[in-house]
Amino acid sequence: MDNEKVIQNWVSLSDYDIESAQVMLDSKRFLYVAFMCQQAIEKLLKACFVKEKGKTPPYTHSLVRLCEELSFYSVINEKYQEDIELLNSYYIASRYSEDYAELSKSISLEQANDMFEFSQEFLEWLKSQMI
Repeated sequence: MDNEKVIQNWVSLSDYDIESAQVMLDSKRFLYVAFMCQQAIEKLLKACFVKEKGKTPPYTHSLVRLCEELSFYSVINEKYQEDIELLNSYYIASRYSEDYAELSKSISLEQANDMFEFSQEFLEWLKSQMI
């Protein structure tokens, strides 16, 4: 598969995941809002990686590591870094938690909204970097 098709696949998967995050927000499944936002950003970062480096992205789910691999990492401001680190923690927590109910209670509607809004903003910014 050529790089443009790989990039387009990552972008499509990212778009699907952020749409899924909206569905989870609407149904008040806040843990999965965080997880789907993390997934959307991870996939778009991988698209950016392929676009920039012309090779397969690292096999990692770490948003921080993926960001660090890209040339524009230094441009990402402190707010993005903090939110990226927060979302990063929900990949691990949502995948490996023994107690979904307890973890789900740890995310309020306001927090889920904030994560979703940040993710939409950051995804748009990432897409602007791919032009």
